[in-house]
Amino acid sequence: MVPEARSALEAIQGKLPPAGVHPLAVLFAQLGQLGNIRSAIDSGSMTPSTAFQAYSNVIDSEFQFFFRALRVQDASLYQQTIGTTDASRALVQAGREMVLVGGALAARGQMSTASRQLFANSVTSQRLLMGDAQVLLDSSVRAQYVRAYSLPASQRFVAMEDLIAQSAGRSGPIPVNPATWESASAAFLAATQKAETQNTVFLDNLSNRLSSKLVTQAVLAGGLGLVAVLASVFLMLW
Repeated sequence: MVPEARSALEAIQGKLPPAGVHPLAVLFAQLGQLGNIRSAIDSGSMTPSTAFQAYSNVIDSEFQFFFRALRVQDASLYQQTIGTTDASRALVQAGREMVLVGGALAARGQMSTASRQLFANSVTSQRLLMGDAQVLLDSSVRAQYVRAYSLPASQRFVAMEDLIAQSAGRSGPIPVNPATWESASAAFLAATQKAETQNTVFLDNLSNRLSSKLVTQAVLAGGLGLVAVLASVFLMLW
């Protein structure tokens, strides 16, 4: 998936505004490190926390590119694009939570104090970003995310997020059942990714109506890259 995402981004490289050129170069450099990160993890020369940060740096550079390369003349399209990006960032934070819990479950439920704080911070960021996104997104798209978060499995996921976040500063195993966490988190991820796909379709249609194909290409290409990076993060978990 990474080569495809890189090719898509390279196809629009010459059409980017000047502010987007350097962030794209940084993103390409970060994507080029994915193989080295994976190798270091497999060899045991990179600690879990360092690997977590290395993958996070790749994702953060991707969003830096999104924001710096954004060039939209129409106010409604700009608002929808920012809302879409905020929603994507929220789901990245949820992915980070899943990685941290996956590491803890692999260690018989043990999670370090630093990792618990990282988890709590990710939960807070996720919810703030999704709240911001829902203010900006079209009502039809917003309803998709509200529905995804309202599913029984998603509510179980949120309840377990709270339990783990509230355990920050404590010792002992994290207070969740592994099987329940895995099923609820998988259902939450599937539901929110479905909402994100529908959001992308809405944004594509809106952009086509406004004849602003460049923005659509940038968002879709970035979305491919985001999926690729998320896939790499989950490879670290498994």
